[in-house]
Amino acid sequence: LQAQTPSAVQAQPPSAVQAQLPPSPPAAHAPTLEAVGEDSIRVTWAVPRGVAKPQAHAEISLRVEGSSRWLRVDAVSGKLDEPDALPLPLETTCCVVKSIDPQVTYVARVRLGNQSGWGPDSPSSKGLQLAALTPIAPAAPILEAVDSTSLRVHFTLPPVRPGTPASPSSPISAIAIFVQPDGGA
Repeated sequence: LQAQTPSAVQAQPPSAVQAQLPPSPPAAHAPTLEAVGEDSIRVTWAVPRGVAKPQAHAEISLRVEGSSRWLRVDAVSGKLDEPDALPLPLETTCCVVKSIDPQVTYVARVRLGNQSGWGPDSPSSKGLQLAALTPIAPAAPILEAVDSTSLRVHFTLPPVRPGTPASPSSPISAIAIFVQPDGGA
């Protein structure tokens, strides 16, 4: 057995001693868009397997369909095109974008990042225009006298506005009927 002196032990380079950083995250799946108000859209995305959520964050961007300019969404305010837009912690997989133009069709993308940097952009979502979601006015109803104090109202639901996303149930969630005497104000 031969003992080594401290001078005979080679020091390891600093890079070999430092902890390995995880790779940048892969691209998220294409996000989905959902209307949540007259001027607000919810962007939802799925995090790919293997991404460590506590150390990662997401950058959300929207653009007008047909444009090449992406506008970043601020995680705190939910507003578009904030110069110092903050990313979201990855424990969250949705955000609400506020104060958008309902007449414009928007698409979204998500980019994930961690301490190693930003990953690639996700594919773009399908477009969503809030104004296209408002129902078309129905045709005039037909009133039928049932007795001296009652009326029956007959009407047909209006067609779905072209371009409105498919819904498992009717896109109309409520119907209000107002009756006033003829000649009333």
